[in-house]
Amino acid sequence: MKLKKFLISTLSVAALSTALATGASALTFGDIPGGTATNDGLVPIYGAGTTSRDGWYGANLSLVGGGGAASITVDYLGAEAGYVNQFLFGGASIFSTPGGGSTWPGPGSVPAPASVTFNNVADGLLNFAFVAGDGSSTTAQNGFNPDDAGGMSSVNFFATVVANPAGLSGVAWDLWFDDGGAGNDDNHDDMAIRISVTGGTISQVPVPAAGLLLLTALGGLGIARRRRKAA
Repeated sequence: MKLKKFLISTLSVAALSTALATGASALTFGDIPGGTATNDGLVPIYGAGTTSRDGWYGANLSLVGGGGAASITVDYLGAEAGYVNQFLFGGASIFSTPGGGSTWPGPGSVPAPASVTFNNVADGLLNFAFVAGDGSSTTAQNGFNPDDAGGMSSVNFFATVVANPAGLSGVAWDLWFDDGGAGNDDNHDDMAIRISVTGGTISQVPVPAAGLLLLTALGGLGIARRRRKAA
């Protein structure tokens, strides 16, 4: 019986390690725009002379250290999109782009974004998503955000830490959406959102979606084994 338990534990750890290694390869550190076009929001948000911004493709963000009492503020920064894209938080539509072109302010100026604050947000994977307005309703869901470094059509978002672009955690992140439209318009300026936290930290999730699913499955197996022993 002990040998059987040891083999189950060993196989579980090996499977988890494989899942983590596979998922980790889906995260790429790089620059925005990362495509052939120019990101129209770089100068309005980060100032004159800005030509790129370091960050992560395939990022998935989690709230840590809040203990269920953190506040999340979501700011709409602007967009350059023909589609009416949406940003959802907690399953509800918070912002949408007007469509038809650029809504950035003038060069060198910082926009006064519309803001929504959510209180008592629980630790864990943040529940937000971008929705492409091309009629397909394709989403870039946090937790399942694909790595699109060098891509041209995938619906996804690029994430950068506002105060520390090379880091994996911070109190504010900028999210740059690519709605997959306009051919080679892979510049991730189809909608820009800033997520800030008070009372915690927002971090790049170290465990990819596959690992989270496997951990949930392993937890369920553990509960089932305990119930059988109790019976």
